[in-house]
Amino acid sequence: MPPFFPSENAIPPTFYRPYFRIVRFDVSAMEKNASNLVKAEFRVFRLQNPKARVPEQRIELYQILKSKDLTSPTQRYIDSKVVKTRAEGEWLSFDVTDAVHEWLHHKDRNLGFKISLHCPCCTFVPSNVIALLQT
Repeated sequence: MPPFFPSENAIPPTFYRPYFRIVRFDVSAMEKNASNLVKAEFRVFRLQNPKARVPEQRIELYQILKSKDLTSPTQRYIDSKVVKTRAEGEWLSFDVTDAVHEWLHHKDRNLGFKISLHCPCCTFVPSNVIALLQT
């Protein structure tokens, strides 16, 4: 994985990981006002894909966790959205308030999010069929 530069909130390029992306955020500027956090939202824009082989896909968002040992989980499910792949592009919004609140109070737990795609039949579909942009 490429190094994470706190001054950049960016989706790194894919290095043969076509099914998911890791997204990291620098929230250090918000630490002074951590108690004022009301809501945090992760938004991505789904582009229309007229050549999609499946009519629907499920987009899942996970918080990446620090592994304590071999049996502990490495991610926490946040939410998922089922989208029509051939429909007009749309903004998708995920409530990430709990994760950001945790990051503001425990800096070492800010390992980012994992966003992944697969079809309803649980067969993974490469994420390069949908462009992910963050705001």
